[in-house]
Amino acid sequence: METFENQSALNERVKEPIIHISLNPSPQDKLTEGQMASLAVEFMEKFGYGDQPYLIYLHADIDRKHLHIVSHRVRNDGQKIDYYREAARAMAICLSLIHIS
Repeated sequence: METFENQSALNERVKEPIIHISLNPSPQDKLTEGQMASLAVEFMEKFGYGDQPYLIYLHADIDRKHLHIVSHRVRNDGQKIDYYREAARAMAICLSLIHIS
């Protein structure tokens, strides 16, 4: 948590410095934990957060395994990561990752 707070201090103008992402593969997809981790890393790279610190949590609190990813929208140099149309970009990336099984 301290790392995230320190990162936020680099650019206090960013109103929402923390991002929470949930990746929910289809219940028919039987992915191993390793495949789920690879999916998260590939998503974060394509999403532009590959160099950011991020946490990945594997959950099974619903009818399928899914991932929660928490990261920071402020880079180490204090620059804000562009989060314009973030949801649309995330969906496009998810659709491109369907080949993983």
